[in-house]
Amino acid sequence: MTREPLLIVDGYNLMHRLVPKRLLGGPGGLERARTNVVQRVATLLKKEELPLAAVVFDAAGTVDPGAANAADPQATQVIRVLFAAGFPDADSMIEEMIRKHSSPRRLTVVSSDRRLMDAARRRGAWGIDCDEWLDRRETEASRNCDVAGEPEEKAHEGGLPGADESRYWLREFGFDEPDQPDGR
Repeated sequence: MTREPLLIVDGYNLMHRLVPKRLLGGPGGLERARTNVVQRVATLLKKEELPLAAVVFDAAGTVDPGAANAADPQATQVIRVLFAAGFPDADSMIEEMIRKHSSPRRLTVVSSDRRLMDAARRRGAWGIDCDEWLDRRETEASRNCDVAGEPEEKAHEGGLPGADESRYWLREFGFDEPDQPDGR
């Protein structure tokens, strides 16, 4: 029996916080970005939190949204990946999940969408903005482990990443590094 998620992530909302729009184009760009978003969420969760997390995406643009409501264990470890087949959009599916949750006070909803934050608050769930959730989880992860090859966690003025962090995320999302203007 599958347990109800205690963490619901608005997948595209988070994707737009992690991936610049220019990197979403091209064949397979959206699928690759979805996979990387789910993998990034997995890296920010504790092992015991993984089976209690769900990342929800719109069904549009999926090959077979009806069959896509199961997680790919290799790509996502054990996080559930849900596509909003049968719903107008992912927000509608997330609202339904919040409405039907048997223990909403234990539920966290990650989105920057006011509609979802209001739905979460009405049921007593905790709604948190994508940027705030990422900041909190990345800070916690940097305290708990030092993974070789990841950029050092630093506060950036104006919220913009430094050059090293930008290169890291470009590699993480499967994009080649851009050509250097000075020929390096």
